[in-house]
Amino acid sequence: LDPENGMLDNDAAFWINIIAVWTLIPLFSLWAVFDIHQVITLPYFFIFQAILHLILGIVGKQLIHPGFISAWLIHVPWGVWTIYLLTENGVIKNPFWNDDVWGALLIVAALAIAGRILMIRYRRKKQVAS
Repeated sequence: LDPENGMLDNDAAFWINIIAVWTLIPLFSLWAVFDIHQVITLPYFFIFQAILHLILGIVGKQLIHPGFISAWLIHVPWGVWTIYLLTENGVIKNPFWNDDVWGALLIVAALAIAGRILMIRYRRKKQVAS
């Protein structure tokens, strides 16, 4: 988001992505080597966060942004392919509706709510400083 109107500047967005997307998620994915059932939520999370990026792009009137591009070109195809492989190998029974879909949806919803709360706090602090 625009640092003047939103809650994140380029530095904040960079560090959030480095820590969450490019560090924690790969480490979390390695857990699948030991217990595949513990990380089935991850591909669904990637798909839902891409949808969230789309919604945020529409609301923010900036549809094409780095998060949107990486989500739709990398995360969604990876998520769909992973769900396909998990279904074909019998790890999940129903690829469209299962507990992991709910788990991913709850995580993304919590992130969206937390983002909204952070934005409100940011704007209040900005108004007090003005």
